[in-house]
Amino acid sequence: MRRMSEFDSLTLALEPWFDTPLSDLPDAIRKRVVEEFFPMPWDDLSAEQRRSGALQMDYQHDPATEQDQQRWWDFWQEVEDLKRQIGQWEAVAAPTATERIRIGISTPLFEVSPPFPSESIVKFVPKVYDRP
Repeated sequence: MRRMSEFDSLTLALEPWFDTPLSDLPDAIRKRVVEEFFPMPWDDLSAEQRRSGALQMDYQHDPATEQDQQRWWDFWQEVEDLKRQIGQWEAVAAPTATERIRIGISTPLFEVSPPFPSESIVKFVPKVYDRP
């Protein structure tokens, strides 16, 4: 793990060069740009896009942001876990016809699904009609 004093900000290194074409950059800067921005071609980006990319890379590599990144990682993992749990509950909670009427869910009377091009299987699916 790098110490904070070892972190070399890409944004600070490139600050005077964001509006410069790749071919005009000093060799050391050009090499770093090619490595850090791969696969994004430097010359296809605006100066603002280059700066934004450098800031994002700094955030991802700066040890000072490690805890913040971990919090966001944990948050999105929890969101995905909750989505998975909701899907499991929705799969288990198959409402009865009465419950469907109460909550206003309606399904088509018949559902046709052709398993093979030349034939069809018609499945009966009860339809819940709207009450007057």
